[in-house]
Amino acid sequence: NIYINNYKFIYKIKHNYCILNFTLIILYLYKLYLYIYNISLLNNKILFIINNNLITNLIINICNLTNNFYIIKWVPGILTNWYMFKKKIIIYLWLEKLFKNNYIINILSKKCLYNLKNIYNKLYKNINGIKNMSILPKHICLLNYNGLILKEILKLKLILISFINLSLDSSYINIKILGNYNNYKSLKLIYKIIYTSIIHSKIKSM
Repeated sequence: NIYINNYKFIYKIKHNYCILNFTLIILYLYKLYLYIYNISLLNNKILFIINNNLITNLIINICNLTNNFYIIKWVPGILTNWYMFKKKIIIYLWLEKLFKNNYIINILSKKCLYNLKNIYNKLYKNINGIKNMSILPKHICLLNYNGLILKEILKLKLILISFINLSLDSSYINIKILGNYNNYKSLKLIYKIIYTSIIHSKIKSM
């Protein structure tokens, strides 16, 4: 079922398959490039919420290369209870330093080390991509629709960058991306555009 306001994005429907309007795809990608370029020029950060396994490694690499942030495993309340969640980051950073200190590792019991490593490994998936995030970014890039995540984004009035899902209302998306979010090549191209816009802004500000 196609949401009524989303028919404008469709060129035609053939054999129950929607063919997107190519002109609009290009237009929205251009708008995406300009927007990411401008916010990066002002050194505004983006939090990428990875809820699609197709391009996890690509997004992680982009974030590491551009000093942006990512979340691999969504934890309810991570946005709305950010200041409480920061305490977990402090614990994670403390454990990270601890495991680099050979002296402390040698004096701790095996049981204690085992328990600490378990805590560290549990925190790693949730926190490693945001361990240097001191404040919550205003811009959230979400790949696939998720009602719980969307609820937190809307509650905090954050700026949402996301793909249009033809079966859902797209009015809540501030910066719309029109494309096939189930195709690896399509996703790779779009995220390369995001990466390129950030790099171009950094070159401009040098």
